[in-house]
Amino acid sequence: MNNLHFDKAGLKYILYLILSFAAVFIAFSFGPVIGCVTILLGFAVLAFLMRGDILAIVARYTYNKDHGKGFLWYERALKTDKMKPVHVLIYAYLLIRDGVLDKSEQLITKTLFIDREKLTDDLVSGAHINLSIIKWKRGNLTEAIEEIEQVYESGFRSTVMYGTLGCYYILNGQYTKGLEFSKEAFEFNSSDAIIRDNLAYNYYLCGNIRTAADMYDELVSENPAFIEPYYNYGLVLEEKGEYEEAMIHYKKALEMPVKFLSTVTHDDVKTAIARLSGKLEAEKGGF
Repeated sequence: MNNLHFDKAGLKYILYLILSFAAVFIAFSFGPVIGCVTILLGFAVLAFLMRGDILAIVARYTYNKDHGKGFLWYERALKTDKMKPVHVLIYAYLLIRDGVLDKSEQLITKTLFIDREKLTDDLVSGAHINLSIIKWKRGNLTEAIEEIEQVYESGFRSTVMYGTLGCYYILNGQYTKGLEFSKEAFEFNSSDAIIRDNLAYNYYLCGNIRTAADMYDELVSENPAFIEPYYNYGLVLEEKGEYEEAMIHYKKALEMPVKFLSTVTHDDVKTAIARLSGKLEAEKGGF
């Protein structure tokens, strides 16, 4: 179905191109002024037809500097009713990252229902992964796992899918299953920081402290820009009895921002620091 869609889209593009060249050629036959005016009018018409996607590109660029302003541009793009489904799904994901779940779910479900034939299978799978994230953040972890496992069983593979489902297994206490899954994920992409964090943390949860420590030592040396590796490495080092090093990583975790999709909070870190401080005091008192 998707191949048929792209064949039609390709033929339509070629037809437009041929007609455009023909129009310009005919216009220039009446003189250079008319030819130039025709080209300018052509660009104006093209910009009008693509206004939704143009606004979406502006929105994405603006979002990187100011989320609120970026969302305003996305809303303008939506109102044109000319934004490609892929841009709608990108907007929906950005809304999830900012915790705007209802709006995101509305956009995703509407796009999957109305524009399914315009989407590649990969985009559809990505949309279902995002729906699973919405379910997780609403407290429906079991449903989130079921949603993304269906994506996995369909044969779809991506770094995001592996990282997300691996995280779910940990949150759901399925450590053994999570370990095997994270090993597979690591084979798929051994450089992704989230996949590596999932695997190292699974090793820790399954009692393989040495392997977890080795993996985290390498991971944190690369300065990942999210809180989990530093906090989790602190847990590993604390388990090993290396309290001073553990404290260093807990404090580093406190410096990292907590985002809507984070699985560790600053309160978690502060609790760990308080616990470890007690151990350090007891250790000093023993001398």
